[in-house]
Amino acid sequence: MSDDRLKRVSRLTDAAKARSVTTYAAAQRAITSLDARGRQVTFTAVAAEAKVSLSYLYKTAALSDRITELRGNRRTTRSQLEAPSSDKSLLTKLNVVAQRVAQLEAENAQLRRENRSLLSKLMNKP
Repeated sequence: MSDDRLKRVSRLTDAAKARSVTTYAAAQRAITSLDARGRQVTFTAVAAEAKVSLSYLYKTAALSDRITELRGNRRTTRSQLEAPSSDKSLLTKLNVVAQRVAQLEAENAQLRRENRSLLSKLMNKP
């Protein structure tokens, strides 16, 4: 090979390595960003955010393993993450509901009295 051709091949090889490092770093940043924001880490989401192909993510073992690991961790639902209500909290909720029911019953009784009064006035009209 000529000296000029070797230089071109070397530059192309260096550029390909740099592009590979940049692509890998972009995918890593996308995974970290999605996870930090609480978004679901999936192959599709990472590919879209990092602007890389799905096949690249599947072919790169370290990235594929990391995405699979995080995807498995996110399968919990919000209700699974919430702590169960304490007895005191449940009692407070029950008291609030009981007060509201009593309030509505009193309002309902008042409205019934008003209806009866209006009905009797209507019936007594000539």
